[in-house]
Amino acid sequence: MAIITRKQKGSPLSWEEIDENFKTLQDVQDNSYFNSLQEVIDLEEKPTFGTFFVNDNNDSNKGVYRWAGNEQGFEQTLSKGDLVGPQGPQGNQGPEGELGPEGPQGPQGPQGPQGEKGEQGSQGPAGPKGDKGEGGDWYKSFNTHTAAKSFYDENILGTPNEMLFENSELKIVNTSDSINYPNANYRWKAAQTDRIEFSSPLSEKSGNYIFATGASPNSTLIQTIRNIKIVGASEDTDLTIAVFKRTDGGLFQIRVYKWVNNAFGDLVCEFNNSNYTPSKNLESLKLTEVSDSGISGYIDVDWGNFPNGTSLTSMGYAVSGISKLYYAASSASPSSSVETSYTPFNQANNINVHLLAAVKQLTLFTSDMSKKYAVTFVNVQSNRRAFKVFEDKDGTLTEVCSVDNSNAGTIGVEDLFIPSVGLRSEYAYVTIDWDYLIANLPNRVLSGANYSIAGIDINNLRVIHEESSGNNYSGISVLKEGFANTLNVNWSETTSGYQTTSTGVANYFLFNTQFNVEKRTTSVRFKLSSNGVANFHFVGKENYPDRKYSEVIVNSNGTFYLGDKNLNNTVNPNLAAVNFTFNASDEYQLDIYREGLRYLAVLINVRTANRWELQLISTSYTYFTDKDSLKVFLQSGSSLEITKYRVSVPRSVLEVMGDSITEGDRLTNNDPNSDMRWFDFVQTNCIREANVSGRSAGVVQGVINKIESELNITRPEWLMLTIGTNAGGTESQYRTILDSLIAKGIKPILNVIPLKGTETNHNSTHNAILNIVEEYKIPSVRFDLALALNNDISQGRDINLFEDDSHPNAAGSIAMYNRCLLDVPFLFKK
Repeated sequence: MAIITRKQKGSPLSWEEIDENFKTLQDVQDNSYFNSLQEVIDLEEKPTFGTFFVNDNNDSNKGVYRWAGNEQGFEQTLSKGDLVGPQGPQGNQGPEGELGPEGPQGPQGPQGPQGEKGEQGSQGPAGPKGDKGEGGDWYKSFNTHTAAKSFYDENILGTPNEMLFENSELKIVNTSDSINYPNANYRWKAAQTDRIEFSSPLSEKSGNYIFATGASPNSTLIQTIRNIKIVGASEDTDLTIAVFKRTDGGLFQIRVYKWVNNAFGDLVCEFNNSNYTPSKNLESLKLTEVSDSGISGYIDVDWGNFPNGTSLTSMGYAVSGISKLYYAASSASPSSSVETSYTPFNQANNINVHLLAAVKQLTLFTSDMSKKYAVTFVNVQSNRRAFKVFEDKDGTLTEVCSVDNSNAGTIGVEDLFIPSVGLRSEYAYVTIDWDYLIANLPNRVLSGANYSIAGIDINNLRVIHEESSGNNYSGISVLKEGFANTLNVNWSETTSGYQTTSTGVANYFLFNTQFNVEKRTTSVRFKLSSNGVANFHFVGKENYPDRKYSEVIVNSNGTFYLGDKNLNNTVNPNLAAVNFTFNASDEYQLDIYREGLRYLAVLINVRTANRWELQLISTSYTYFTDKDSLKVFLQSGSSLEITKYRVSVPRSVLEVMGDSITEGDRLTNNDPNSDMRWFDFVQTNCIREANVSGRSAGVVQGVINKIESELNITRPEWLMLTIGTNAGGTESQYRTILDSLIAKGIKPILNVIPLKGTETNHNSTHNAILNIVEEYKIPSVRFDLALALNNDISQGRDINLFEDDSHPNAAGSIAMYNRCLLDVPFLFKK
């Protein structure tokens, strides 16, 4: 059965199609292993999510298991490698028929006493299978996989495979070198991508398992071939990698043959070089068409896993047949025309035809996804190999990363690292066919190309993640860096940034991107005149434009303080000013950070690294905040220059997004130990790092906007969304959100919003959420039930759980958290 891809269908796959894909993919795996796990027997009571079990019966089911189900229906589509419920003992096996004397088998009769064994005869039919047991103690329960595995190793002989678990996902890792198992989490993978990804247990580097179903390739070949693309082969053509050879004398040979009527057919394409030296271990090589076969391709190989002197020959389809998933859609030869199956360039533009043909892969790492980039310069004259990427800012081109080798010689297809230029942070990786450019690029030079003819598609941009130390997070995401998407009045661009000599709030510089995720740090570097007063304040963008949310003031007289949010240079009465040493020739950096009720501003002298801090503990979650956008102006004095802007946030596994119900509006925090948001309880007990992006008065469209400004960069594993109380939501809007999240590899949890006011029934927004949850088969937390009187919607909301008509109080927050424990238990520690 063929895999159904989203590209082929032209629309998102249904769950039924995804499940069929999953079943098809299982055929690649070791059938003999799964045959021992075909029978599924349930107990009366399901175990806790994440519990590990050991079956110590001396039968084919012995092994270490982990319960990975939940209550959203996923148990119906788990792989055979999962145990879907604690298992009762198997019923007694019916007695086996007695072996009679040689001759025809008579009908089965009741078991008699054991007689003397006669001559070997035909075996009697097996007795009927016993009834399912009522549930027993065949397993032993352990809190951790380590404990279960230790017991298994000490008490049970041998194990062919080990099951490893990371978070809530199951991966099956083969410990022998004969089988390469795919990642078992296909329920999400199939909805995100048309490319089937595999992770090799034999190497740290992930690659693609390129072999056909049923093929049994040599383990060395599995480790060596990282990817393959076959161009020009039809779906009814079977191909096999018949020869893969590397000799001490420099012969490198990869040959692909047709497989016809269970025998070798014609040689169709090859890489054949008798005096070759790899430029590095991992290379992309062209498979050149042979004898006008019309078939060619590219293959990525890791020579580090294929020693000198290794020669694999006469490999038929049953050994090294190529999966047709790796046949390209285009029938054109990559050496003669443009491939249409993949391009890293923006297809809305009129991209240069030679770039389309020669650039096989291109990934650019940037800290600002809103910027536009183009391959502006390529040169293959003589032995020169130059490849340069520029930022295109309204027609102004600035080089960001490049490689320029003046003595490269003949290279063919090459994988290149493109390093940053000067102080730029961008860098890239590219796979490029130099031979094509030498043969086809006019004058062998492309120069001055802009975004319209060489623009890199946004899907080939990746966010620069910076690793951090000294905390529990795996690193930080840079949400924004630089001056893209800004607005200003009476500011002029300088060599370092932007400067103004105009005073007053009407002459502002606005960083016009909305952020609401907490724990982020907003950093601004600036230079201030000796008589200047600089004002940094956050203003509304969603629902309440230009509403003032917080204000930090730096005064050249040596005072640093929070304002009263009226932009009148008045010190906030809740926090005294801090004195600092000011030097007009120095550059300063202001860092602003908020987490919950804690608002922190840090002023740093960039030259001396001296720092001064202001910290305010608010009385409510919405009193002094850093939402949505930062605006800067010169309150008084001669000049203010901004030289750097950057927003970063720790990476998290779970992000919770919503409106004021998520942000915690109306909670007064009189007792920090009890007046906590429901998110604070979730964060405290989550299995991994969690963060929140709440926005009072937030609406569904605001979430759609923040998918691009926040989630497109932070990319948490899970996104829990509670939205629709303000202005409602439609099924179409929720589909837009879920489709975008799934496409980015983010698993959605869509919660049912609480009732509000005098409601005693679901409104249209509740119904839309419930319908979408059922349609997408995703987890959901029933906040409507959690906050209803006696947990009965028909009785309306429980007013004892609310501060007002719609905002939960401290008791309501606890009720919401308890509902999370019930509906999404896989997120929490046991």
